[in-house]
Amino acid sequence: MFDWRCHQACIAPANMMTAAAMIGIGPCPIEGFSHDNAEAVRNEAGLREGGRFGLAVMVAFGYRANRQPAKTRQALDVVRRIWGFARRPVSARTRGFRNAPRAASARR
Repeated sequence: MFDWRCHQACIAPANMMTAAAMIGIGPCPIEGFSHDNAEAVRNEAGLREGGRFGLAVMVAFGYRANRQPAKTRQALDVVRRIWGFARRPVSARTRGFRNAPRAASARR
């Protein structure tokens, strides 16, 4: 049951990281931490809360030492050309509606 709760615990930190980024604070989710070592630190600090809570996720927050570089993006036509997407007429089929009704002539 704790494993399932750990997977569900990512929702709150995701909201925290989004909010922090919006106000200029850099969030960094931490994966691959040693659960046993982290629990030992919690024990030493007296943060066990009677064993009612467990450690599921870790997120560090801080300010950047350097400014974030501006994003550079290719023009949409260049991206289409690189990936081989030619311009096609927009229809219900090309907009992603897989179950869109087909014309009577196309049903045969």
